[in-house]
Amino acid sequence: MNQCGIGSITRDFFVGSAPVNQAPSCRQNIAVLASTSTQQWVVTPPSSAKVSVGCDGPTEAQILANKPSWVQGPCDVIGYSTEVKRFDFEDGVCRKWIVQYDLMNWCTNEAKGPYFKEFVYSDTENPVLDACEPLMFGVDGSCSTIVTLNRTATDGGGCIDGGWLKWQVFVDLWADGTNDYEFSSFLAPGNDVANANNGRIDLIQDNNGNGVKDIYVAPTVNGGTVTIRIPEAIVGNMSNHKVHWKVTDGCHNHSACFQDFMVADKKAPTPYCVSLSTALMADPDGAGPQRPMVELWARDFNVGSFDNCTDSDKLLYTFDNWAPQVADKVVAGKVININTPHYFDATGV
Repeated sequence: MNQCGIGSITRDFFVGSAPVNQAPSCRQNIAVLASTSTQQWVVTPPSSAKVSVGCDGPTEAQILANKPSWVQGPCDVIGYSTEVKRFDFEDGVCRKWIVQYDLMNWCTNEAKGPYFKEFVYSDTENPVLDACEPLMFGVDGSCSTIVTLNRTATDGGGCIDGGWLKWQVFVDLWADGTNDYEFSSFLAPGNDVANANNGRIDLIQDNNGNGVKDIYVAPTVNGGTVTIRIPEAIVGNMSNHKVHWKVTDGCHNHSACFQDFMVADKKAPTPYCVSLSTALMADPDGAGPQRPMVELWARDFNVGSFDNCTDSDKLLYTFDNWAPQVADKVVAGKVININTPHYFDATGV
C-alpha cells in the first residue's frame, strides 16, 4: 500500500496445526484501486477573529485548535506546516503573533495556502512608581553638593521579566522651567555616562535632538530601582529644583510624577569668640541712684567666626539662644528689624 492507501493486499489462510513453513491452504489477492468518488479537497481558512494569548504567545494546542479545517477526498493524505512570526507594538496591542499555515496533499502534490491566524497579547496596566515626595539635600563644607536620586517602579502587566522598564528623567535645576539634563533608557549607551561621572558636562551631548543634554540610564527589572546622578555640583545655601520621572513598560504603558528637591545649608556657622573687659559707666541720664552700666553688642564678642555658605559680613549675632530679629516687629510703636539697632532683654523681648 502506498501513502494514499492504494496498492494490493495478500491474505493467507492456514487450516490445521499450521506448522512452520507450511504452505497456506488458501491465498486471497485484493487490489485497492483509486476511488471513483468525485469528492474534492476543500479547505476552510481560519476565522479572522483575533485570539487572546499570554505574554509568551500561542501554545502548540492553540495553534492546532485554530488551524484551517478541510474536507478531503477518500484517497487524500493532507499534511500542514506552521511558521510563527512575532511583532511588538503593532495595531494597538503589546504583542502580536501571526501563524502561517501551509497545506499539502501528499497524494496529488497539490499545495494550498498560506493561511493566517492572529494571536494577540494586550496589556493596558500602567507601571506604578513609588511616592515622589519632596527631598532636601545638605551642602558640604564648600557650600555645594552632588545630588543622587532614586526611583522604584513595579508592573503587573507582564512582558517585562527581562528588564524592560525604561526610564526618562528630566532634571530642571533651579526650577526655572528649563530642563538641563535628560536621563533616558531610550538612548544608545555611549560616552555620556563616563563624562557625567567625571564631571565633564561640557562633553555631554544632545543625542536625541530635543535640546536637552542626555545621559543613558539602563532599564530596570520589575520592582527594580533606577539611580541618576546629576553631573554638576549644586552650589548655594538654598535652592529649589524639579525632576520629572517617567517609566514605560514593555507594552508602552507609562506612569509619571513630578518631584521637588531642595539643596540647603544645614551646617551651623563656626563661632570664634573673644573675651572682653570694659570699664563701668555711671547712669548717663543722672536719674535715680547711681548704678554701673555698660553697653555691649553680641558682635563685639566675634573674632573670625565663619560659615560654609554665608559671607562673614552677612553673619548675624545675638546673645544666648535668641534668634536674630530678621522680620519686621513693632516694639513700643517702633519698627524693629535686622537693620535697626536693638537688643533682647532677659525674656527674649
